[in-house]
Amino acid sequence: MNKVLPELSRLYQVGHFDQIIKLIEANSQLLQDIQIANLLAVAYRRTGQFEQSQKCFESIISHSQHAGIHVSYAMLLSDMKLFDKAYEHFESAVKLDNNYFDAFLNLGIVATKRGDKRKALDAYEQAHRLKPQHFGALSGLINSLIVIEDLSGAIGLCQDSTFNQHEQLSLVLLTIKIKLKQFRLKEAEKDISQLLDIHPSSFDIKLLMSRLMLQKGDISEGIKLLKSLHYKSPCDIEVQTLIFECLTSSQAQNPFEFYELACQKEINKTLIIDYFFKLLKVKRFSDAQRLIEVHHLHFKGDDNLHILNSMVYREMNSFNKAFEQLKQISIDSTSYGSALYEKVITLLCDKKYEEAYSGALEGIDLEPEASRWKSLEYTCCKYFSLVNSIDLTDNIWITDNFLNVELLKELKLYLLSLHELKKEFIMQSIRDGNQTEGNLFHRNVPILNKVKKLFIEALQVNCQNRNLPYSGIINGAWSILMNENGHHVNHIHSEGTYSACFYVSIPDDCKDKGNGWFKCGGANISQHFEDEDDYYVEPIENRLVIFPSYLSHGTNPLLTIEQRLTLAFDYKII
Repeated sequence: MNKVLPELSRLYQVGHFDQIIKLIEANSQLLQDIQIANLLAVAYRRTGQFEQSQKCFESIISHSQHAGIHVSYAMLLSDMKLFDKAYEHFESAVKLDNNYFDAFLNLGIVATKRGDKRKALDAYEQAHRLKPQHFGALSGLINSLIVIEDLSGAIGLCQDSTFNQHEQLSLVLLTIKIKLKQFRLKEAEKDISQLLDIHPSSFDIKLLMSRLMLQKGDISEGIKLLKSLHYKSPCDIEVQTLIFECLTSSQAQNPFEFYELACQKEINKTLIIDYFFKLLKVKRFSDAQRLIEVHHLHFKGDDNLHILNSMVYREMNSFNKAFEQLKQISIDSTSYGSALYEKVITLLCDKKYEEAYSGALEGIDLEPEASRWKSLEYTCCKYFSLVNSIDLTDNIWITDNFLNVELLKELKLYLLSLHELKKEFIMQSIRDGNQTEGNLFHRNVPILNKVKKLFIEALQVNCQNRNLPYSGIINGAWSILMNENGHHVNHIHSEGTYSACFYVSIPDDCKDKGNGWFKCGGANISQHFEDEDDYYVEPIENRLVIFPSYLSHGTNPLLTIEQRLTLAFDYKII
């Protein structure tokens, strides 16, 4: 045993995991040593033999409560995309050893993937405390602060930290990204120009420059730069998304032109899926189907292929084919939750309400915090019960005369100035209107700071009055200027707990019943599912309307030549 351990250690150091497996399997008595058994499990994992690795770890865990074993097992579970189980074992590790750096670092990574913002932040803070000069811990902490909207804290960490030249450049780029989020455009432009003088060929810096151009409204120059970046990296999702937005804003005949070129040059599953969902959004179902047919071989063994096929079949009115695709996905698959979600939607389209309701309840058990399941449960309840529409009055909180006259006037003038920059967002819910870009409340403007504070206070008071959790953040805010015939298609806000709309300026014609009114309750999940809305709210100037983010909502068309100005936001309980 004493002779074998140094040899195993040497093989591990040089990454010869196949030889580790061969040596230990040839001497099975070595497995009586937990350290060697753990090494074998890790070697299986590092060679992609996940099933063997899992069996090995489960045997070890039953006989040992060592923090390192839990971390090693959690790393395997994370590789298998079993993030909930991985999370549990990382938590076990930090309880056993509250100074275990790797446990905290990886707990932060997995918590981020699970969408647990607060836990991710706490884990990265602990990792950074243990190793202040570890770049991964610092960057994880900075990105967690960005996620919870603490941009000042994030930028402070970027500017106060010192690393080697390469890592320092990464921090400078991250600082610029934050400045762009804060709409500090002059500062960002100066920083980018200085970096380009030093690194004239840098892809990442040029990408930041293109984002700056678009935020300034320089669409034509932005497209030129993005096209050059596209030729360097055709499958970069961010480049493709920005080009798509530019082309739609410039009313190009084919906003998907560069997606098509990229798919011809290089096979990239992530890009293909992104392209696919954009085609679905604009109802180009035949094109979406052809895209998957052409590239189906590259999805071999990937359950996502069955899910994508099922979505297209459903929208092309072939429900049985859609169900057949989804049957291919087992309950043990990491894609099972997404498959179940598509199955429930298809069952609703096929008027199989009882089965759909059972599926929605199963989905809530799988992902209790996911907005999509709460929204589907509401829809299933409405149809499965076959009774009148569900009463929403308790779910919607309305406050009239919210701002004083001076603040309302100041807010209106400021928002109208932002809408001079007109950019189309066809992937958003607005039709025939203009939406501001980014999180409106990241702009350090006195009037926005004042109304943000008032919005948070109003929402938290409503929560406290109903004994509901209220500690959270505004993680999205935007303004919309709606034109004649403009409307919002029904949608949900998956990133919020509560959403709100504040009516800044409303045409007199909206007093007519239904004209530009807020509506909710009608699910917009498929072109083959027609769902009536259950509740309508009149848009009255200076009225604040708060509702659950999972509630499907939109607006009736605005039947007047006068424009309708609103400010909306999402609030996430954390």
